Amino acid sequence: MGNNDLISLFQAWLEIPEVKAFIDKLIVSVHQKMKMSKLPLSGLSPETIDPDDIRQELMAFLLEDKCMMSDLVNRRPGAMAKIRQFLWQRLIDKSREKEGNQDIHKDTWRLFYRHILAVLGDSGDFFKTKAPPKKTLLSMSEEIPGTFVMGEDLLSIEFPGQMTTIFEQLNTKKNILSLARYFWGAAAGLADDPAVRIDILDFMTWTSQHVVLRFQTESHPVSGGDVTLNNPVKNAPGHEDTWDKFKKSMISTWACNFYNFLGDEDEERDRKLFFYYECKDFTHKEVAKLMDKESHHSYRRGLIREKLKTFLRALNWVSPEYDADGQDPGDFKTFLFHLCRKLSSEIGFQEAS
Repeated sequence: MGNNDLISLFQAWLEIPEVKAFIDKLIVSVHQKMKMSKLPLSGLSPETIDPDDIRQELMAFLLEDKCMMSDLVNRRPGAMAKIRQFLWQRLIDKSREKEGNQDIHKDTWRLFYRHILAVLGDSGDFFKTKAPPKKTLLSMSEEIPGTFVMGEDLLSIEFPGQMTTIFEQLNTKKNILSLARYFWGAAAGLADDPAVRIDILDFMTWTSQHVVLRFQTESHPVSGGDVTLNNPVKNAPGHEDTWDKFKKSMISTWACNFYNFLGDEDEERDRKLFFYYECKDFTHKEVAKLMDKESHHSYRRGLIREKLKTFLRALNWVSPEYDADGQDPGDFKTFLFHLCRKLSSEIGFQEAS
């Protein structure tokens, strides 16, 4: 049997009602297991993963395995029972592969884009309109707008203080809807037009000024027709002083996000260890004294450093390990300065006199 014939038979097999029901049930079951095991996918926590992403992984896995496709099409005994086991192992392998994870993380912007479209499209509050080139415009009114708002003005909209700036917490249906309503309302106020339409990429670019998409390898894109990845600091508008202020503001935001990220598991201990080791450069003996001689500090320090590397992988041009023309080595120092200052304020550390 030729490859094209096998794929055609496989596609027909997928349309069988009992097969559809089996796969739907499998996706729900695997998604639940991912939540229990805290297994991420596509740079997102299992709580924020779209089940369709798991379905796509399953289809990619099956299409790569001709033997498995043949067994399924020919209804070999035990073939369908193997799917769950093989899919779960594939998801585990993808989460462990460093290079594979980097490739997945590059798609975070695209996944966020798709999630926003799905959430706003299903809400009933927003109306979508297509516009060239490849733009999707959103509005809370079906009326034709009389004006529009410039991208620079949209970027100046203040971020709501009560909204989280941690990407994984933001990327939920409730928060996306809340933030989109707020942004559209502010844009309508700027335009003085209750029918104003906004480009979804402008909404995302505005969001990226305040929320670090920390799994995104090339940082944030700029508004436009293509969903491309660019360094926002290099594309900052205005003259050198404006550019420098913009950069410092972004780095300060990222430092705040890592501060929150650092507190995910053991808030007080990990923040103190990072501060003592990385900000104050204390020895193991000095740290043990400050931490009441708790053990495993060296091991925890290693885990914390891996956390930092993971975080900075999304901001590789800030990382001290990144090597590229035009990189400013002071960016990481600025990042560390803001982070250490925030940690010092929380810990209340005072130098011995």
